[in-house]
Amino acid sequence: MGGVLQVENPFIAKAKMKQLRRGLPEARSRLSSRQVPDFMRWDAPPVYAPVMELEGTRAEQMEKYSRLREILARLPGLDCGGCGAPTCEALAEDVVRGRAKPEDCTVLMRRRLEELLQERSRGDDQS
Repeated sequence: MGGVLQVENPFIAKAKMKQLRRGLPEARSRLSSRQVPDFMRWDAPPVYAPVMELEGTRAEQMEKYSRLREILARLPGLDCGGCGAPTCEALAEDVVRGRAKPEDCTVLMRRRLEELLQERSRGDDQS
């Protein structure tokens, strides 16, 4: 009722829900219905997909995990999502899998650009 990361008193939230149901008769009828819509029915049981596992043999996985930790240590750890990955750990995993580059991190790219600009301005000052 309060939105993402907003705490709401459960009693107030319940009262708000009751008020919403009173105002929306079509929502009330759908909420009271016990039928499951067809698009929510599964024809087959879910299939396991090893999304969080690194591919390869156990030794290759351990090597990739070590590389992942090294890359993660160099990333800022802000989890800003500017690179397109939801977290820095996800970006590190994408780098290890070959789907991304460490340079995709916008924070590191900005720091590198600032360093280059400072070096260039120092070079201009000396000449």
